[in-house]
Amino acid sequence: MADGEDDSSTNLSTSLSRQTLIRGKKRKITLHSMVLRRRNSGQADPAEPPTVQTSTPVSSSVSFLQSVPVQTDITDMAARKRYELRRRRSLQHGEGDGCITSSVTATADEIMLAEKSVGPLRKRIKGDLSTEAHSSLDLSLERYSSDSSIDILPDEIFMKIYSFLYEGDLLTCSAVSRRFYRLSNDLNLWKILYQEAFEYRIPLYHPEPRKFEFREVGRWRDTVNPWKESFRQLVSIQQNLQDVRQGVHIRFGYANIYEGHIGRNILHFENLNDAVEHCEQLPNEVEKLIFLHEGLYSSTQLVVDTSLQIIGAGSSRNFQDSIIIDSINGTTITYVEGAEHAYLGFCTVRYMEPPLDPMRVGNGQHLCSALVVNAFASPVIEHCSFSSTCSGGATVCVKHEGANPYIKNCSICGSDNVGIYITDSATGTYEDCEIARNTLAGVWVKNKANPYFRRCHIHDGRDVGVFTFEHGMVSLLMFKTVI
Repeated sequence: MADGEDDSSTNLSTSLSRQTLIRGKKRKITLHSMVLRRRNSGQADPAEPPTVQTSTPVSSSVSFLQSVPVQTDITDMAARKRYELRRRRSLQHGEGDGCITSSVTATADEIMLAEKSVGPLRKRIKGDLSTEAHSSLDLSLERYSSDSSIDILPDEIFMKIYSFLYEGDLLTCSAVSRRFYRLSNDLNLWKILYQEAFEYRIPLYHPEPRKFEFREVGRWRDTVNPWKESFRQLVSIQQNLQDVRQGVHIRFGYANIYEGHIGRNILHFENLNDAVEHCEQLPNEVEKLIFLHEGLYSSTQLVVDTSLQIIGAGSSRNFQDSIIIDSINGTTITYVEGAEHAYLGFCTVRYMEPPLDPMRVGNGQHLCSALVVNAFASPVIEHCSFSSTCSGGATVCVKHEGANPYIKNCSICGSDNVGIYITDSATGTYEDCEIARNTLAGVWVKNKANPYFRRCHIHDGRDVGVFTFEHGMVSLLMFKTVI
């Protein structure tokens, strides 16, 4: 009987323990489904009661069964509280672009696990074009500021600074960087400097001695800045530089433009005689070039025996009419041996015979001219006007063997004697010239002289157009004469 009771008690305890285990498993599953996941910190919520570890002995099964309803109620309350605190994570994109809401709600534990495995989660929002442009601009500015703070200045500030500089300063700035090179080669900057110094409305092309041509800006080949290139061809831009081009200026009353500036290397003279004397002292390899600005240069008698080049400079359309070289005491300009590479252009040359003095005894006839070309002189003369009031001498006289001038686009008009007188085996080439309104013949060719005339216009003279005698010869090509 006692053994039967022991067996029955044993079976009862075994069945109770099995029921306890089954209920414990069910409780664990129920609690796990209701307990909220941990926070990002991994610590237990203070509102959640501590979990009681139960054992399987029979003595503790009754107490465990009694405590299950209490723990379940507490867990349900904590779960509701946690659900009320949990928020849905959403992606918002701009104020006016609407809202993009994530379809997956991430919990604290999932975010923590994701950060541990692949790093912190970040939102990638595609920006509009304006935002990307501002971002790239900010990056470029930051890059410039990292190199030099001066690089972030706008171009307008540099252009304002460059407007106070001279050509030598601009060349120095152009060697600093690509940006400085681009800004210092601005067409307007060099145009202002060029017209201030030379007064030309169009840049002057001067590739070699005795060759001058006004070219529009669009006709300069392989040249980015024609104003700068013309500046370089005419004068030495940089100081302390032994350049073969050292043009000097004659401009009365404008010394402040050329002198006293660190960035400018241009010589200036007040009269023609001083400039000619300076050029005669230069070595032969240096180009002797004089820019004669608008004005009247009277009482001038030039005798040129070097490769001197004189060219007029002005701002008006026909500025050569405002640059006048005249003389009353003798021939105005005379070219002699040694002037094989001389040049004269864009000016007016005249001889003004002085009035007769009735009180002076022996007033003889003057044999003076505006221009004389002697033996072994071969100057180039273009775009000039010649006139003379001398009744005893021709306006232009070319004489003696070896005299071979090249005169083109010139005007020999209004003379009181012969227009052009060529004699004593002299030659020369005369192109596109106008010879008109002369008292005697337009052209005299005498004593074995042999000139060449091309496309010249001789008209309105009081005598013959072309007169040859004493074995004089003349070659006329496309010649037009009106008597």
